[in-house]
Amino acid sequence: MSEGFAINCMSSPQLAHTAEVSATIRTTRVALVAAAFTVLFYTFEHSAVEFAGGAAAGAREDRVKDEYIDAIESGNTQRKLLLVSYATAGLIAAAQCRSRPWNLRRGAVAALLATLAWAAMTVLFSEEPSLTVRRLAASGLVFAGSLGFARLLRPNELLAVTLATLTILCTNSFLIDLAAGGRPWRSDYRFSGTLHPNIQAAYCGVLCLAAYCFPAGFGKRWLPRILFAVGFVLLLQTQSRGALLALLAALVLVFMMRLPSRVRIFALAMIVSLAAGGTFLLGSLSHGQKGRLTEVILLGRTEQASSLTGRVPLWEQLLGYVSARPLTGYGYESFWTPDRIDAVMKQQQWAIQSSHNSFLEITLQLGIVGLLLTVATVLLTMGHLQSAYTRTRLEGYAFAYGIFVFALTNSLLESNFVKLKYPTVIAWIAMLSILCFYPVDSKHRSPRRPLRLTDKASDANDPLNEASADAAAA
Repeated sequence: MSEGFAINCMSSPQLAHTAEVSATIRTTRVALVAAAFTVLFYTFEHSAVEFAGGAAAGAREDRVKDEYIDAIESGNTQRKLLLVSYATAGLIAAAQCRSRPWNLRRGAVAALLATLAWAAMTVLFSEEPSLTVRRLAASGLVFAGSLGFARLLRPNELLAVTLATLTILCTNSFLIDLAAGGRPWRSDYRFSGTLHPNIQAAYCGVLCLAAYCFPAGFGKRWLPRILFAVGFVLLLQTQSRGALLALLAALVLVFMMRLPSRVRIFALAMIVSLAAGGTFLLGSLSHGQKGRLTEVILLGRTEQASSLTGRVPLWEQLLGYVSARPLTGYGYESFWTPDRIDAVMKQQQWAIQSSHNSFLEITLQLGIVGLLLTVATVLLTMGHLQSAYTRTRLEGYAFAYGIFVFALTNSLLESNFVKLKYPTVIAWIAMLSILCFYPVDSKHRSPRRPLRLTDKASDANDPLNEASADAAAA
């Protein structure tokens, strides 16, 4: 296996031969970061007034449009301060965390930098250059903060932080929804709480994925299983089919990645056989049975099922805009201007502020060039995550891989992962962690080990600890 070029913060460039990752979770660090993320992203993104108790469903479309346009034109001072705080905390963390050497995956980093450079260049042909500059500045702050936390948190620590924060945020949302009049036992109930149901579904899906990947050792085995069950039930309550499909895809591919290479082909053959058997069984059902099965698959939301709840007509209209500027797009985060929101809403007759497809959303913003660069960066990242998991057997890498599977699948029906949402930030941290701090062990693959909890910054007895990496680099 080729050696990675590592640069330690306190020494000159060198070829690294020892691993800098550890299965140990530093509980104090995880608790502090989880508490900070919970407060920051709840303040940044959540609103009980807008969504609790089905408030979003009863909101008038013109009010939704006006609020979104106000946010575009004036911004939000509190959100700006939170972004600056996130970036500052991340940069301080990066400066203080001297024991984790840089180890760049140069091809993937080049693709990432090309994507960022192209996004910055779109200000030159944006119809709203001032809006593009503001959104670029916000994304720059998120990038800087995420890079710092990518260095601060080991892979399993990022997994633990995600599990803790999403457990708190989803539970809090559900309790607020109940207090505001939500009734989970009613057939028309959609869990939203403090977020739109489709975004809440992404929270619940990533929570399930984190619980599924969480290593054994804390709470024995019952705690992750309980959290998975809670997250899955809440996901079903959102009635979001895209997030449910994304979770199932992520679970299957993470399961496949964990298998030895010799077993993967057999497992794939089994999945294909089950799919073929399911297709045969579906064909043997009566018309009434097919109707009931369809209602179950659609989570009871059978209205406008043929148009994917109005998405197909929306995509057809937005493809007309793509054809007008296919290569360059309309500028980073600058397509949804007040005039276009008004035009699209008038034709579609429902409240719209996104294309409900991340790939289409990227094409509208950055054109086909930006879409290709983005997809290439994500696929290269996933390849490095799979390689890192094979070498270290750390569940944090499996979880990060699953996040990108979830994001790609969910992006077929939603635009959540191209917006500034908490699951998107987790994906950013995971990407920067693997691309900039790839595990530098090149001698052997570590056996899969149970989770260890400690309050110490390092453990001298752990062959994969960060202190060992420093000693070897000196």
